[in-house]
Order: sequence, then structure tokens, then C-alpha cells
Amino acid sequence: MNDEFKQLPYTALNADAVLAIKGSSFYWARYFLGKTHAQRATRLYRFCRYIDDIADEALLNETPEAILNTIIQDIRRAESQHPITQDMLLLMKECEIEPALIISLIEGVRQDLYPVAMQDLDSLLRYCYFVAGTVGVMMCKILDIKDPRAYPFAIDLGIAMQLTNMSRDVAADAALGRRYLPLNIVNDMTIADLTLDHLAMPPDEKKVYLQQCLNKLLILADKYYQSSSHGLHFIDVKPRLSILIASNIYRQIGLLLKARQYQYWLGRVRVSKTTKVLVTIKTLLKTVVTPHFWHFMYQQNQSIHDAKLHTALIDLPYANSPDNASTQESS
Repeated sequence: MNDEFKQLPYTALNADAVLAIKGSSFYWARYFLGKTHAQRATRLYRFCRYIDDIADEALLNETPEAILNTIIQDIRRAESQHPITQDMLLLMKECEIEPALIISLIEGVRQDLYPVAMQDLDSLLRYCYFVAGTVGVMMCKILDIKDPRAYPFAIDLGIAMQLTNMSRDVAADAALGRRYLPLNIVNDMTIADLTLDHLAMPPDEKKVYLQQCLNKLLILADKYYQSSSHGLHFIDVKPRLSILIASNIYRQIGLLLKARQYQYWLGRVRVSKTTKVLVTIKTLLKTVVTPHFWHFMYQQNQSIHDAKLHTALIDLPYANSPDNASTQESS
């Protein structure tokens, strides 16, 4: 894509173009979805990307706060003059996506309009729920998954991907005045400490400490990736394969960062097309020889979500599995 095309406003781009420009990993994985699900997922991505970029790029001539407030009002009244919000309202109706999910996503993104300095891990996980876990639940709706037991696992995949993003984009986020790394993990480092200008100095103990921090964050992300895989059997086989491929490709970001010894200041980690092809082939070959991937019943006794992963989210919609609730009542 040339630079001029990338500069076009969202209203001049269809959903496919936005996904191709902004979400190459998802663009690749969507080819394993059926036509209807792929179109829905692409439309959802365009809306979510638009919301995210309002905070990051100050789109249009209005303040980001005003734009987000207008979108919230439009979602609540189910009417909008903006083409992207109009399309999202149609998608919500088609897939029975509740307005509260969209509003939660926007409220999460709204936090990025101001300096971000996460105090602890619970705060970080709650943020991840709002900006990514809600998208996981919306994807369930898009894929026609009706079983509420699937939602906590979908939230986990959103959290895992968001933690991966944060690990990769520490410097870019710091340049925007954001430190997602929890204060108690980064040993009281300031946002300025995480910027490339600061880290351009000779190696010091802060760099070593930052490497240890990213290691911890990606180990945590792996726990959520692993949990999300236990919910794959709730998805029909074809979209299940697509979600697994997308998850494995995104996981590569953390593996590449690890291979670089977590030195994010060396440049933004990117998953090459060659790596995407290799990960896809490996995923396909592995699933072919993994019988339980194809059978819903195999994991029925393993489908109870680990409630400990959502301790910080216990009061949030869809975060608690009905199985966990019934287990608590019987005990």
C-alpha cells in the first residue's frame, strides 16, 4: 500500500481496505472463515480500528473526546449520520451485539485520551477487558456462538493479544504519554524512562529491568492464550481454524520479541509474510493429527473456565462462566 492510500480517511476506505492496512495478521487469518463470518469480522475490525485511532491520531477536526461522545450517543439511540457507525449499528442488529459492549469498548479507549500510568496488574487487566476482551465477546456474536460458557475464553484471547501489543509497543505508547506496564512491575519507572530517547543511552540496569518486565508480561499473555485455546471447541470447525491461526500468528510477536531478548528499543517487531505462511502450515498440520480439535465432546469436561484469571474482572459482563457460578452455588 502506498503512503497516499494509507492517508485516506476511513470514510473513503471500505472495510477490506482498512483491515489490509491496519490489521495484516487478521487480514491473513480471515481467509479461513466462511464468507459471511469474514465479512462480519472485517466490518467489526473497521469500527474498532476507527475507535482506537480516534484516540491515537486525533482524527477529523473535532476533539477526540467529542467524537467518542457522539458515537456513544449514536449507539444508545441506534441512529447515526456517520457511515462507519451506521454500518456498526446494522452489524449489531444482525449479530445481536448489545450496545453495552460497544460502549464498554469506547469507555476503555477513552482512557487513552489522557496520560496513562497503570498502577497494578489488576488495573491493566481491566483495561485489557474493555479495549480487547469486549471485542472477543463481539466476535462470538459474529461467529453465531450462543453458548455463554464461550465468552470468558474469548475475553482471554482478547486480553492475551492486548498484552502482546503492549509488550511490542512500549516505546510508541510512551511517546503518546502512556505507560501500560504496571508501576509495581517496572519499579517506579516513569513514562519518560520508557522512551527511545532515554533508552538511546548506553546499556544500564534499567534496560535489564525492562527486559525482565516484558518477559513477565509475555508469560502472563501466554497463560491467557492457553486458556483461550480451551474454548475453541465452542466454535464451528472452519471459523475455529481461523481463530487458532490468528492466535498463533499473533503469539509470534511475543516469540520474536523474546528472541530479541525483549529489547523493544531495537525496532518494532513485525511478523513477516513468510512467518505467517509457516505458522499457518504448522497450525494446519498439527490440527490434522489432533483428533480432539475436530470433536466438540472431547473437551466438555475441560470447558470450565479458570476463574482465577478473571479475579480482577469479576464484576464485569460476560467475564464469569455459568459453569463457575453453578460450581460455587453447589459448594
